[in-house]
Amino acid sequence: MAPKIFALLAFSIAATTVVASCNSPESLLESKSCLLGEYEKLEARLNYKYQEILKSLGKSADGYYDTAEIRKAVISAQKTWLLFREKNCNIYVVLNKNGNNGSQEELQCKIEITKLRIQDLDNFNLDARS
Repeated sequence: MAPKIFALLAFSIAATTVVASCNSPESLLESKSCLLGEYEKLEARLNYKYQEILKSLGKSADGYYDTAEIRKAVISAQKTWLLFREKNCNIYVVLNKNGNNGSQEELQCKIEITKLRIQDLDNFNLDARS
């Protein structure tokens, strides 16, 4: 039991150190860890926003627009966008296949594109169309 507690404590201290240094990372590992944390938060926001939009599609019963058709279009657009993000940001991995920072640049790319997609979904307002 004691080794497990020690390992957990050591991991917690290490994670805290990495998180605390995100304002000025001193190593590639710290920088990558910070980027990964930011990306995961953005990905959670993106998924929340996407689910919020899908839920809102079931609320319009006025017949002004076909919610099933719009739902299908939103799902298709999101799948296409996810594929675009992966392929677009993978360019950095290919360009840096002999270097260290390809995956870091890929994460930066995903962060920036995901921020833009969240803004795009924030502007998607079905209420304004009814």
